[in-house]
Amino acid sequence: MISQLQDQKTQALKDATTVLETMLRASGSDRRAHAFREWGCPPPMGTFIILHGLIIEHPQSSEARFLLVDDEGMVEQGWKYQASVVPNAGDWAVNWMKPQCTACFGQGVIDDAGLEICGVCGGEGWGVIGSRPFLYAEPALAASPA
Repeated sequence: MISQLQDQKTQALKDATTVLETMLRASGSDRRAHAFREWGCPPPMGTFIILHGLIIEHPQSSEARFLLVDDEGMVEQGWKYQASVVPNAGDWAVNWMKPQCTACFGQGVIDDAGLEICGVCGGEGWGVIGSRPFLYAEPALAASPA
């Protein structure tokens, strides 16, 4: 039973990864540049590399979260991004993508004691308060059955 559950999660992560990779390749440069301007950070200088992915179980559903870097920008500025991929009508679809906060660098706090919540991201460590995440809820970007 446990092995079967692990196999299901492994397959779900593979499917979600495929959807995210498809979206990253399909995104037009104008569309992506506009979204990064809304975030208040420069668009990626190169292409994205997926560093890590995991499945998060919620009471009503599941979600795949990914940590990405810009393959050229990471050397110069260390830009990191987080993406969410969620189940969508039997498949997976990219839900949103956010850059790492440039004030707290993903920590959510800006002082050494950890008492002052970051005013840029609101303590989340990703994105900017009041900005819209880079949304991708498009059926065309869902995984196709193998």
